[in-house]
Amino acid sequence: MIIMKVKVKDAYKEDIGKGILRIDPDLKRELNFSINDVMKIVNQKNSRITAAILKLGKPLDKSSKTIRIDANLRRNLGVSIDDYVEISKINEEIAKVVFFTSYIPNITIKNPNQLANKLEGIIITKDDTFSFNYKGKTINLVVSNYTPQSEAVIIQKDTSIIFQDVISQEFNNANLYKLYKNLYSEINYIKSNINKFKEELTNLKQSILKF
Repeated sequence: MIIMKVKVKDAYKEDIGKGILRIDPDLKRELNFSINDVMKIVNQKNSRITAAILKLGKPLDKSSKTIRIDANLRRNLGVSIDDYVEISKINEEIAKVVFFTSYIPNITIKNPNQLANKLEGIIITKDDTFSFNYKGKTINLVVSNYTPQSEAVIIQKDTSIIFQDVISQEFNNANLYKLYKNLYSEINYIKSNINKFKEELTNLKQSILKF
């Protein structure tokens, strides 16, 4: 496997939101990559990973040893412009089911598969984050899992989309459920003591008034 360290530059306007990685044309030739290869991108500083579809850079990019990716891909990697990342070619599979986690509880979307239409042709990896407008607000959806299991998958129109909020995922974990249960018990205990304190305070006030 060929792994190459490259500098990150901002995406061209027409590539924003399309999951595209544009590469220095000379570097593409040197590494023998092909257009539409799926590229794994790694930030070695924090071990975060994402993936994108390879496209050829413009004449401006020649001999620059750079790639161009948009703000969403940079966010998924935790990198900024002029940081360095490593790229390598990987194989993708077609996504059958993709699970998205929402950090807004009780989110309801009437037709989740509209998201498949919106993301058609996008390469995703686990923990990738995408931002969408929902009822006038921007929400972030995180790829929590998908099938088949692969380094990366590509979303198609017939990919099934399933939403899970972070609360439901936490309560599915037995240990976290116990933690919440204990916390709930502690809260009730505190409430009980507060009520007792209020009663004692009321009795004290009445005693003072008698004097």
